[in-house]
Amino acid sequence: MTNTLYHYTCSHGSLLITDEIRPNAHPWLPRPVIWLTDRETPDVDALGLTSYILDCNRTEYRYEIPWDPSMIWWPTYAKYALTPTIRMRFESPGTDPASWWVTEHPIDLVLHAQ
Repeated sequence: MTNTLYHYTCSHGSLLITDEIRPNAHPWLPRPVIWLTDRETPDVDALGLTSYILDCNRTEYRYEIPWDPSMIWWPTYAKYALTPTIRMRFESPGTDPASWWVTEHPIDLVLHAQ
């Protein structure tokens, strides 16, 4: 377990982040979440941040976030919150779901400023 997680986003996504990162809705998830990873160095395929649909660098900006108990390891979250079919849509070949984390709670960046 790492004490630091990372949130990656593109330039236009970073414009929406001021003093907090807010959960985003995803059509396959039951509730909005913030995606995090324990990968300090991004791998777009492993993180599922490819730009096949979106035309941007989804790892251009990195936010360092201290882990807290609201952050759930993806395999645990997926097991309880998703059907196997939906889980398979996220966990496609080349991805590394063991490095993913989610939280349904906003992350206050002022508290985590470095």
